[in-house]
Amino acid sequence: MNEPFRIAGWFLLSGALFAMVGAGTPPYKQWYSPLPEALRVIAAHPIGWRCIHAGFLIGTALVAVGMALYARALSQRPGGALALVAAVTFGIATVFWSVNIAFRLTVTPWAANELVASGVVPPLYQPFSASAGLLFAFFAAFAYASDACAGWAFLRAELLPRWVAWTSIVVGIAGAPIVAYSGPWVIYVPPLLLGISLVRLAP
Repeated sequence: MNEPFRIAGWFLLSGALFAMVGAGTPPYKQWYSPLPEALRVIAAHPIGWRCIHAGFLIGTALVAVGMALYARALSQRPGGALALVAAVTFGIATVFWSVNIAFRLTVTPWAANELVASGVVPPLYQPFSASAGLLFAFFAAFAYASDACAGWAFLRAELLPRWVAWTSIVVGIAGAPIVAYSGPWVIYVPPLLLGISLVRLAP
């Protein structure tokens, strides 16, 4: 009876871990340095830059599948509608994040190499980067909303432990306003906790 939940849990857990490994992959200086210095760091560490975003991309896709399986497993139980909203919302977030990552893996390395070669940031890069930043903001808003809905569904379905559900709800509500300070890895904390809880469900 609980096997569909466990399968969903494994996707959520593995996806969250992939994303967190990506978030924790060096180098780190590009996240807090002025733009020219950040681009130089990226140019000097192309493999690290790719690994960071490979972790995010694979992890986000796995979490999106996990959310869909979670919604399917809950479809005939209390919280099923909320789980469906969580799955759809995270799916939308995944699209925004994927486009942003595509920008980071193509345009950003080009700008970094141009800076190293010429000493000047390409004039077109900053407006494009601002647009990509807007995509990230949309991703964060939808992803945190998904976290909150998934936690609420977990609570309605009375799948223990309840503190996991409340943590997901609180992180989902509080996370979006502080994402610029906390980093995107926080988005994956609720899927990690939900995944662990679903995998460990009693027979």
